[in-house]
Amino acid sequence: CGSARGALDAAVGALQRRSRQQRNLNHSVHALLRKTGVTLRLPCEPCTCPDPSVPPAALRQFLGMYGALLTELRGRPRALAEIVHRGAGPPESAVQLLLCFVFGHLWQPDEEAALLDVSEGLLSLRMQEAGVARALDAGALPERLLSAYLRVMPGGAAWLQAALGAQVQRVVEESERGLCLMADAMDAYLSLPAALKAEVDRDVERGEVAAL
Repeated sequence: CGSARGALDAAVGALQRRSRQQRNLNHSVHALLRKTGVTLRLPCEPCTCPDPSVPPAALRQFLGMYGALLTELRGRPRALAEIVHRGAGPPESAVQLLLCFVFGHLWQPDEEAALLDVSEGLLSLRMQEAGVARALDAGALPERLLSAYLRVMPGGAAWLQAALGAQVQRVVEESERGLCLMADAMDAYLSLPAALKAEVDRDVERGEVAAL
């Protein structure tokens, strides 16, 4: 029994080390994304972790309870929505908490459904406080969460194209003057194939096109 307990403790210690290493790696990747976003002047900068996720020694004794609480809240999306809504933190932190830590496996249907339940709860609470017209105001938590979710939603690009493409085409066909779509220049550049991106880069180097 003592030998099995020792092996278990060693395995738990190894898992904890791997977890800390992974979180530190996540921090480094987020920092790189932030630097890239600033360099490219992206309109929406990715969320970032301010510090490596290694808890102070005084808080490590609460990790088990924190994990149990997180597991419980994952199964109670309405309660989780209420807690996040009543929190005093900025929307960006709440979005990062929900997408990166609580519901980080959106390719699993049940997890994605739970996140959508939380989103619905947040939207309902926002409507009760600010009214229907301001429920999705820019910068509000429901708007930030849904905007971030659309960027990572499994199959999201194909869904948006199917949902909007036909309507845009119909407007173009029925409009007497045609249609001019307003698009962000950086978004348009990032959507180009590699060959066309290289062509744009060459034009910028030659001074024929202004840099974004």
